[in-house]
Amino acid sequence: LVNTKKPLNARRYHSATFCAKNANEVLYVFGGLQSMKVLNDLLVFVFDNGSYEYSVYQNEREEWPSERFMGTMVTTNNGIWMFGGLSLQNRALNDFWKMEHDIFD
Repeated sequence: LVNTKKPLNARRYHSATFCAKNANEVLYVFGGLQSMKVLNDLLVFVFDNGSYEYSVYQNEREEWPSERFMGTMVTTNNGIWMFGGLSLQNRALNDFWKMEHDIFD
């Protein structure tokens, strides 16, 4: 696949979910670890005809998920759902988050 933007820094232990949206395929990636930094950004990858573009979202709303890694994400027609994960202190998180698809258009 051809990336149409600058490559992202490597990350691990992130949450991810995939869906079809508006005739494209979309991958949502939240948080994870970069070195020893815990992230709370949302990457939205849009795939089309062998290439992809991505956008980075962080604190897009008044309420936004905290930094975390190893959480769980799923996509439904109603939005993106995320549950739990671990904080930088390896504290287990047990919060639910729902993000609407249309806030990333």
